[in-house]
Amino acid sequence: MSSTSAPSELEAIVHDGATAAAHPARARLTAEGLTLLREGAEPEPLIFSDLWLGDRAPGRHVLRHAVRPDWRLVLLGDVPPGWRKRLRRSPRPSPRRVALWGGAAAVAAGLAAALVLNGGAILAALAPLLPYSWTEPFGRQMVRAVGGGHECSGQAGLAALRHLADRLRPAGGLAEPVTLHVIESPVDNAFALPGGHVVLFSGLIGKAKSPEEVAGVLAHELGHVHHRHPNQQIIRQLSAGVVLRALGGDVGVLADTTLSLGHSRDAEREADTFAIARLREARISPQALADYFARHEPAAAQTPDGSGRLLRETLRKIGDYASTHPAMASRAARFRAAAGDMPAPRPALDADEWQAVRAICTHPGRTHS
Repeated sequence: MSSTSAPSELEAIVHDGATAAAHPARARLTAEGLTLLREGAEPEPLIFSDLWLGDRAPGRHVLRHAVRPDWRLVLLGDVPPGWRKRLRRSPRPSPRRVALWGGAAAVAAGLAAALVLNGGAILAALAPLLPYSWTEPFGRQMVRAVGGGHECSGQAGLAALRHLADRLRPAGGLAEPVTLHVIESPVDNAFALPGGHVVLFSGLIGKAKSPEEVAGVLAHELGHVHHRHPNQQIIRQLSAGVVLRALGGDVGVLADTTLSLGHSRDAEREADTFAIARLREARISPQALADYFARHEPAAAQTPDGSGRLLRETLRKIGDYASTHPAMASRAARFRAAAGDMPAPRPALDADEWQAVRAICTHPGRTHS
């Protein structure tokens, strides 16, 4: 290869996020992104819209993935300018910019809470002003507050859910990167939090009749992430004072408050519309979610003996939160109609993946934070 031509391949190291091992690889430039070549593995295509350019140093560039939070690709050697131009900058800005954005977000939230009552269009315009650099760690702390140390960590099951989320992601990507969580609880529900955090309760997985039902619920929650509905909840309902208290560490109070609010019926319909489109594109039948709605009635959550107060109260309010959804019968009819004229469906998960998801909370690595 001539020294004056840009290389089409670079040496690389892959951290897959599932293990602590570093895997040597080669990254090959393609028209749409990169292809990872690893010994003993099939070539793995990556599209540029899914990749973030993170830490950089001479001879070392770190790429991160939009829907795989623990995944990293380290490019070794001099990265050609043509490659760098096609990669997005990391969403993590400088500390000074984080401080400025955090202050602006608090002001925007206060103004919105004071001036906006039912202004859906205004909320949709304001929601992107809450920066991911703030919403992601905030949402992560909310997960910890809600989970109460009962987050499940079966790696095979989490990998299967991430693969399913990849299938449901639109070609242009989601508005925010997604992090999936499974919390051990009998609650038959799921919800989206700020910063792309999506929580499924083990009760929902246990009561699901098929992986397609879980896929439908997941697609709906991804719709909330894509439309930034959790951000809209914060702006619509919370004053700047509460937001500032949360920035000061009172995350449990805000988690408890935000979850009890629920989404508007318009937001639920938007998430359903997104779910139908993504299920059809992924060739997963919406009929399964119609079946789920047909037998699902919101009920107050029952928590195991010995759970913490915040967990009990939060789960109780998630039960109330379901009342903001449109009527289950009408939702079931809508998903059933969407299933009527779609091509032959494909399984959402194979048998091994579904078994791993069902056993996700029996893994010995369950966290107890």
